[in-house]
Amino acid sequence: MQESDATRIVILGSGGGPIPRSDRAEPAILIEAGGENYLFDTGDGVTRQLARAGVGPNDLRAIFLSHLHLDHVGGLPYLVGARWVYRPAGPLPVIGPAGTARLIEGSGNFLAVPEDLFTPTLPKGLTVAESVDVREVDAGEAEAIIVYQDDNITVRAIGNSHLALLPPELRAASGGSFAYRIDAADRSVVYTGDTGPSEAVIRLARGADILISEVVDVEATLQYLTDQMGLPPARLGAQDRFQREAHLTPQEVGRIAREAGVGMVVLTHLVPGLDSERDTRRYSDGVRAEFAGPVVVASDLAEY
Repeated sequence: MQESDATRIVILGSGGGPIPRSDRAEPAILIEAGGENYLFDTGDGVTRQLARAGVGPNDLRAIFLSHLHLDHVGGLPYLVGARWVYRPAGPLPVIGPAGTARLIEGSGNFLAVPEDLFTPTLPKGLTVAESVDVREVDAGEAEAIIVYQDDNITVRAIGNSHLALLPPELRAASGGSFAYRIDAADRSVVYTGDTGPSEAVIRLARGADILISEVVDVEATLQYLTDQMGLPPARLGAQDRFQREAHLTPQEVGRIAREAGVGMVVLTHLVPGLDSERDTRRYSDGVRAEFAGPVVVASDLAEY
């Protein structure tokens, strides 16, 4: 295989949660395989991060959304609009849980006035609505399903445990939360999305070359919520449970990696992931205590 054909992974945004930061953008991962570009999640600022990685809005083959929380989809409306301005030849697949169509419809509503203003100045082309091909996926935790396949990659999705603490009616309305496995010619990559401890994610990641995992420092997150957001002491217990059961501590990431037998771990979606943090060992040490393979803490635009 030529080096130019090798699969490239770029962590476009390595911060987690809707926390304003200067050093870490919100979640987005670029995977380049066979000369084509595939985007997983679209956190705030993703269009600029793509440009910094050398990829334009019209260079994407497909977008995959792990779930529809703000930090994972905040940059999608602008990306859709920016791509439309470049007059794409055809619609871009946007693949995600139920609710993705509603999200795209809302993006179109947001873009309606700019679309009206720009259309007379542009060559004839697709409307904003025509430039997107929404594909909603229903992936449960029992078995991974193929949600996308072309000559370069096969993408499978499985439901994870990120939304398990929601009341049943809200969980049903949420559309779900997915982990994705991307199998290319030269290696396999699993992206956990946001998840708590999950046997489904372990099954999906079995034997993968790279596990790209979210991670949370629970104590630092609780301190941030107390200091910056005024979380009352009475709510600390509920937040502690949420961070441990709906997200992954370093030790839990290590357990998943070990039991799945992955080749290496890339930590992203760092929470709190603050600009003031200068030592990232608090995210990686617990992983290394459980997993003997390579562990790296991603920064924005890091490549693997």
